[in-house]
Amino acid sequence: MADGAKVIALNGSPHCKGNTATLMQWIADGCREAGAKVEWIDIAGADVGFCLGCGACLREGRCIVEDGFARLYDQLLDTRGVIVGSPVYEGQMTAQLKAVCDRLAQLNLYAGVLEGHWAVGAATSGLAPARPLARQLAGLFGRSSGAVSARTVTLRDGPRPLATTQRPHLERRARRAGRRLVRDIEHGRAIAPFKSVWIRFLRHRLLARLVRRYPERFAAVLRIWEGEAD
Repeated sequence: MADGAKVIALNGSPHCKGNTATLMQWIADGCREAGAKVEWIDIAGADVGFCLGCGACLREGRCIVEDGFARLYDQLLDTRGVIVGSPVYEGQMTAQLKAVCDRLAQLNLYAGVLEGHWAVGAATSGLAPARPLARQLAGLFGRSSGAVSARTVTLRDGPRPLATTQRPHLERRARRAGRRLVRDIEHGRAIAPFKSVWIRFLRHRLLARLVRRYPERFAAVLRIWEGEAD
């Protein structure tokens, strides 16, 4: 059991108690069963604006836009486990969650601020496929510990909220993913996921040339790299 392990649950849905939240809560229940503490964040109420594409984060070490993202960023850095969920909108995540991903993207790519994290992705949809998005979300917030998805509409019954629908197999699968997340936080795996290996190679063999050529522009990235070497 990972005594005291902390997990952040990022609900990217505009509905704080909708189907995505229900699915994420089942995953969170699995984390708690494995001994972790779960901190819940509804992104819709977090006051996170859009990325300006200014690149200042690579120089300063954090986003310079003053809004709710600063606190969310600190919360992410203070944990190694993330549950991240979104309903499927036009085949993609919600705009609310996309704003968070955009604000994280530069520091995560160049400095690997989430490289030591593990994540479970959760996605819900009506009739559209939801699993591809769940897998994508897990990979965006760390190494994947799993992906859980659900469709909430049938041609026979129409829309049915997960909270009032008997889906024991889905709930068990979600709880297992939560327990696996905590195990990965504590023990990791002998073999890292291929995506993590590839991004690390890209960062240290290709992007490193750009970073060292323009040290002022990438000052924070260099500081983070030096801290990893200490």
